[in-house]
Parts: sequence; structure tokens; C-alpha cells
Amino acid sequence: MRKRTFAPLALLTACSDLGGNWLGSCEFGDARYGYSSAVTLDITEGQGTRILGDLQVDMYDGRVFLGEVEGTKGTASLDLEGTMREEGAEEDYFFNMDGKLDGEETELVGSCEFGIPGGTGSLIGDLKIER
Repeated sequence: MRKRTFAPLALLTACSDLGGNWLGSCEFGDARYGYSSAVTLDITEGQGTRILGDLQVDMYDGRVFLGEVEGTKGTASLDLEGTMREEGAEEDYFFNMDGKLDGEETELVGSCEFGIPGGTGSLIGDLKIER
């Protein structure tokens, strides 16, 4: 009788879990100035293609924004969007991030966007986060 093994399936499932803490930065800049904001992403649901998580952005000017993101994972990419709010403020800000995952799914490099919904513009920067 042939012995059954499910190890490859277990490895495949383990590799596709993006859950956990991701830390990094979003680098904003214009022609004269550069700004770096710390990004902390805690992915609470990271299996499969649907991703959910909590986000904290520590802006370059000392303000801290907290919120939630959701999105999708592709073969080697991740797209997330959500809203967040500065403590004590009444207005929500939006945050989008998208990028390419490295082969081990431990690093995401791409772009980030931060702005006020309905506002006249947003900050767009270079994102790099790791777990």
C-alpha cells in the first residue's frame, strides 16, 4: 500500500500566509524636499487572495494616523487601500499601497498614496516594508 504524504500542500499553504507585522517606510518628496513616514502594517488576515489589516502611519511632521486596510494578493503583488484618522480628528484620510512581493514574501516594494478624500491632491511616495 502506498503511503500518502501532504507535506507539499502544507508548504504551499504556509508560503501564502502574509499575516503578521510589516515595518517600513514611505518616502515622499518633491523637487526640493524629501520626507520619510514610518509605516506599520499588521496583517490580521493574510491567507489566500483577500488581505485585511491594521495600519499606522507616523508622518514626517510627528502626526500619527491609525486605520484599517483591505486588499488583494496576486501571484507576486499586493494591493491595499483603506482609511485612517489622526487621533482627535474628525476627518478620514485615505491610504493606498501597492507593490511587488519578493520571492519569499518577506518584502514589499512599490508605491504609497496618502490624502484627504475629496481633497485637491495627495502625497505619493516610494514604499518599502518588510516582515
